[in-house]
Amino acid sequence: MIKSSKYEPMLNHAFLDFVSHYTMAALPAGPYKPTHKALVEGAVKIIYRTIYPEVKKQLYSGLDSLNRAIQKALEAHNNLLLNARPYSRRQLFEDVERNQLQGLPLTRFEHKRRKVVTVMKNNYVCLSEDNHYYSVPYRYLGKKVTLLYSQSEVEVYHHYERIALHQRDRKHYGHTTVEDHLASKHRFMSDWNPDKFIKRAAEVGPGTKEYIIGLLNSRQHPEQAYRSCQGVLSFSARVGKERLESKHSVNPVLFC
Repeated sequence: MIKSSKYEPMLNHAFLDFVSHYTMAALPAGPYKPTHKALVEGAVKIIYRTIYPEVKKQLYSGLDSLNRAIQKALEAHNNLLLNARPYSRRQLFEDVERNQLQGLPLTRFEHKRRKVVTVMKNNYVCLSEDNHYYSVPYRYLGKKVTLLYSQSEVEVYHHYERIALHQRDRKHYGHTTVEDHLASKHRFMSDWNPDKFIKRAAEVGPGTKEYIIGLLNSRQHPEQAYRSCQGVLSFSARVGKERLESKHSVNPVLFC
């Protein structure tokens, strides 16, 4: 809970994602109402009295072996007859409850983290946790978007609309690209584009122009080189155009 309330309790985002994934509804216990938690607390007490004593009798080499022991003890617990009743929890589930349940989703729930970022002028957003860049449709350049990322996927949302979906890649300073996202594929002119970088480099000198062209051609998509181009050209304001041009004329860099 983020905020408890008798009428409008506020759940945290991770739990909301969980209940939404499994098409469930969350009904928080009322504040200062211990009786609302009676069933939950009773179930915990039963687990400690039946499953926990069986599991702690052994030593385990890893989480998998521990989970197998818990599953075995749980199955034995569910097959025991209930007090003063001629059936077990397993029989009750099979006869009454199973047919009332909806099917599980095709994929298991994955915990997702949330981060708000700005779409950069090179068409990408950066997931700082991995220092990896993901493409976003060009019409969202400069806009604030929300990244929802799990162990396997990265989703990009703008005003609750999902605008991009990528498989998560943990390669540092790598780029994951959907070509249709890129401004250059649609001849869309943004503040950053190859022609403008080349024009700015030409104002410095022919050596710098050649360097920037090589830098743009060295990447699979020119957008992936925009930040590098910007970094190179920014030196003209710090060291002067003559010194920058002299550096690239004397010590050219070959690109492949």
